[in-house]
Amino acid sequence: MNRIDSPAARFEEELNAIAFDGMPLGVMLSNEICVQLLLNNERLGLKQLPKTILQALRTLMLGAPNTSFIAAEPPPERYALLTSLSTKQNYLNQITAVSRVLGRDTELRYLVHDSDAQSLGTSEKNILRRTRAKRENWLSWYKSFRRIMRPLRRTIRTYRSYYSFTERLNLLVISMAQTQRAHHAGLFLEAHRPEFILTEYDKNLEMVSVIAAAGKRNIPTFSLLHGLITYYEPYIPPVADKILVWGEFFKDYLVRGGLSEDRISVTGAPHIRPLENDLAVGEREYMTLATNPFDPELMKETAAIFCQAYEELYPDFPGMKAMVRLHPSEKMNDYAELTAAFPQVLFDQGKSYGFEDSIRVSRIVITFNSAYGVDALMKGRQLVQLGKPEQTDFFTAMVEAFGIDRASSITELVKIVRDRWEKEQGHALEWQRSLCLAQGDEAAERIAKEIQTIKA
Repeated sequence: MNRIDSPAARFEEELNAIAFDGMPLGVMLSNEICVQLLLNNERLGLKQLPKTILQALRTLMLGAPNTSFIAAEPPPERYALLTSLSTKQNYLNQITAVSRVLGRDTELRYLVHDSDAQSLGTSEKNILRRTRAKRENWLSWYKSFRRIMRPLRRTIRTYRSYYSFTERLNLLVISMAQTQRAHHAGLFLEAHRPEFILTEYDKNLEMVSVIAAAGKRNIPTFSLLHGLITYYEPYIPPVADKILVWGEFFKDYLVRGGLSEDRISVTGAPHIRPLENDLAVGEREYMTLATNPFDPELMKETAAIFCQAYEELYPDFPGMKAMVRLHPSEKMNDYAELTAAFPQVLFDQGKSYGFEDSIRVSRIVITFNSAYGVDALMKGRQLVQLGKPEQTDFFTAMVEAFGIDRASSITELVKIVRDRWEKEQGHALEWQRSLCLAQGDEAAERIAKEIQTIKA
């Protein structure tokens, strides 16, 4: 398996040697470790220490919030659990689309953010609410956690040259919260065993322990594809029994990363649908840049190239507009200098245009590496990759396989947009099924069929 060789990756492997309630601890922390490994996030120092100490005491003595879940009324004897604990509407849409098909033959229960419950359009009795665990459940967790406390502290201490004291304490806090989730999920699943669990992403920090607890109890688990496979680490090895991917291209890529073919099924993307009331090419006013959060400095450089290219293009295309569509996890302040320098460019967090509407008004979509770009491509938009080939992974492989235009400078981007602005998409459609076998209801039907086949 091709994994990035780093202290964080080795740390995860060592944590997997520690078992909590029969489940490897590294699996429960894998998402958090991947974030530290890949996102180049801000490191924790002494400034954050008081807050981390307080959080550690609360987690140990009171239990972490939202580590348990309760039902308004007990689920029926036969039911399935569908989960979406991301903050992105696009991924909740996957669960919603599949639920319409699965719900024909199976009673469904949902574990989602409270703010997303209404979007599902289902009865309150079908929603599992996240909550802090009862005292007796916390005590039973603590008895199990005490058994791994010493090896866990020893393993964390081994990496003191890589992690600051605050970061090591924070990892202990996360370990407590994740094992609490696994323990409390196990209690619920033993009392109310579902036929299967379908999640939009099996390594979501709030979900991975639930999936691990289900696996320990031989409950079949399935994970949808959570956007593009930017790196192998967030997907391989999976925690769910099966990953349901959009197309053969995704499957082949995961197999090259070391994942066994029998862990992957190609079903399509239920959240991708043809645009309603689409605009004619001449009515699409925007060239749009879709960002991602993996390297903030690189994204600012990419956005700067995009804005400068637009400045050069506008005199020759006075009807052209430009939009930088931020990733949901980014902040507008991250681009404060650029918004001030280029007031004619719209920097949007989805407030001016929603996901679908932003694609509808775009003629050319430009991205470094984003699932938004794939969605736009499937909806007939021209796609350009902006970035150096060595800086990307899956997206670059897709660009090379399907002959998508690539630029790495202002000059190259201006030339491509100038040449493409008045044209149709121009990409051959034969490869679309390789990238996405099915869309919308057809994909949902394929997912339901795959689950029923394995469940049987």
